[in-house]
Amino acid sequence: MGLKITDQPSVTDVINYLNTRQDVPDLAQNGTVPALISLVVKHQCHNVVELHSPHSRAGYILCKAFDDINITSICNPHAPHDHIENLNCIEDWSSNILNSIDDHSLDLVFIHDHDSPHHELCNTLCCWLHKIKPGGIMCGAHFGLQGDLTQQGGALAEFAAKEHLVLDAYTTDLFICYNNPKPEVVGRAPIRMVPL
Repeated sequence: MGLKITDQPSVTDVINYLNTRQDVPDLAQNGTVPALISLVVKHQCHNVVELHSPHSRAGYILCKAFDDINITSICNPHAPHDHIENLNCIEDWSSNILNSIDDHSLDLVFIHDHDSPHHELCNTLCCWLHKIKPGGIMCGAHFGLQGDLTQQGGALAEFAAKEHLVLDAYTTDLFICYNNPKPEVVGRAPIRMVPL
């Protein structure tokens, strides 16, 4: 039996719990997991989609940690060997799944290692934003938010400007934005670096 998000455990408590389990991958290989745990608990995210994660195990780990979370993992060929009731793995393109998910129904969308071209990634981000509840969270890892923006980082900046969002980059690879569009602010960078 896992932990409950509603009990608001600390990140340390969750990691300690996961470290006692034999069936959970080494958290050292999943640097974004502590940040995801923090977001899930702080914002009480129970309905989550994980996109484009050919080698991500974040959804699997979160389902092993929390009994009161439901995750749909799309495009994840590493389906767990054991059945987890609160994890639904779908091997398909995220664009094919969009119509099966209600608008404004998700608490969090996590995107891992999206390698589509710039225009496709910007479109994907815009489409999935509308599936997130107002105030819900879109976040992602490995988007190359270094000073010389990669193609993914450029698409992310275009998405933020198009949807009037401000993205918080907690590291050079992890971004978080809230589905709270703001009026345009002249001279404000769409991506701001903030401490974790």
